[in-house]
Amino acid sequence: MSGVPTTYATIDDIRDAWNSFDSSMEDQADKLLVYAAALIDHAADAAGVDVDSIPAVLKELVSVDMVRMTLLAETRNSPDIKSEQWSAGPYVRNVSYMGMGGIWMTQNQLSTLGLSDAQTITVLKPVPSPSIIGGRTIPWVRA
Repeated sequence: MSGVPTTYATIDDIRDAWNSFDSSMEDQADKLLVYAAALIDHAADAAGVDVDSIPAVLKELVSVDMVRMTLLAETRNSPDIKSEQWSAGPYVRNVSYMGMGGIWMTQNQLSTLGLSDAQTITVLKPVPSPSIIGGRTIPWVRA
């Protein structure tokens, strides 16, 4: 091992993918990228997959997403809050905690890397096209 930590993404990748990335988060993000790479390597090893066979762009995508999730969780008051709901009258508050802390991988991220049999979510985006009926329709295509 060369002593230089392996990462699959850079600070610039995070900045390019995340508009609200603040330069004050760079040091933490830099360390989290190393942790994200270590988790990806470990997950691939546990699944019996050669990490080098996973496309670099997918490792970058998942690394950036893992760091973004962690930094977003830490910018809230409680990093362990999964969801929070309020009700206007009689002042009801419902909070779900993840109990995760630190950096983690979701099942969808594992699936994106080909390390899980879980079903991935396909992002759909509208693409304007002429309608057969004469109105305006927006068919959905896979992104």
